[in-house]
Amino acid sequence: MINLQYKNYNTLLLSVVKRHWSSTMPYLNITKMFNIVLALLERRLGKVTVRSKPYFVKIEPTNKCNLRCKGCLHAADRAELNDNKELGQMDFSLFEKIINELEKYLVKVSLYSLGEPLIYPQIAEMIEYLTKRKIGSVISSNLNYLPEPLAANLVKNKLTHLIVSLDGPNSKIYNDYRVGGNFETVIKNIRLINSEKKIQNSKYPKLEIQMIRFKHTTENEIIEMKKFVESLKVDLFTLKDDVTPKYKVPTPIKKNCFWLYGNPSFKWDGTLQPCCNFYEHTENNFGNVATSPVSDIYNNEDYRNARDYFNNTGVKPEKKTKCHSCVFFKS
Repeated sequence: MINLQYKNYNTLLLSVVKRHWSSTMPYLNITKMFNIVLALLERRLGKVTVRSKPYFVKIEPTNKCNLRCKGCLHAADRAELNDNKELGQMDFSLFEKIINELEKYLVKVSLYSLGEPLIYPQIAEMIEYLTKRKIGSVISSNLNYLPEPLAANLVKNKLTHLIVSLDGPNSKIYNDYRVGGNFETVIKNIRLINSEKKIQNSKYPKLEIQMIRFKHTTENEIIEMKKFVESLKVDLFTLKDDVTPKYKVPTPIKKNCFWLYGNPSFKWDGTLQPCCNFYEHTENNFGNVATSPVSDIYNNEDYRNARDYFNNTGVKPEKKTKCHSCVFFKS
């Protein structure tokens, strides 16, 4: 029986722990566990300047994509982003710089953000780099692009967790959401990964199907989807709320944001953001690791002001950040 999980932003921390626990355990040690406990304690105590280090980060290999899904910047603003030279891919040496600074504390790295990570030419090398340093890896993909050699390398280099975006149990529903995608191609590639796992006698990557529940998604579609996923022999099925701002229902009270205590995001050009929820807003940029160490950025004025804001201290910040208009952790 497939394990169905439901994910929304009101219970997100518990959801994340349950979702990643089995594929995270092999990468824990005393140092990493102590750092995580310290980060959780500092969040609970409302620390503005922290001693803990990032332990579960997101790194964007590229923000280019092969699809134009509804509600995504790729569908809406590609021409503008391209004209402004905001489309690109991460230099591998910059990736190494981030990992080398944080590897002592990193448990897992998400190798995705706005773009499609599997079209990045060195994605297999990124996974290998992490695996050799005993750091887990997770990719979220539309899985419309997966040459057989790449599928073999994902398994060989021990990608820990592969999330496949599949928003319907048939091509008609799928094509309504994933513009430019092909339902049959995704199913073929899921089976290709399972075949490679069998050939290489590997339990990795853990395969997860993720379905976004839009406002117009019916319960019958969800039931049909769950039955279909059962036939694909994957490890997990996650139902995720659509969290684009126009559909987001704000939380009733201001909550302390956990992203600020251990989970920064790095864009392809080295820009550091405290979370991945406001990708398109430059005012959410807290620094750039191409020119500054992560440790210098992690307690800078932007980070301190953001943590202070969610801690309800009542102190007027010297400088406002995008966190002050967050709809995910405050009304």
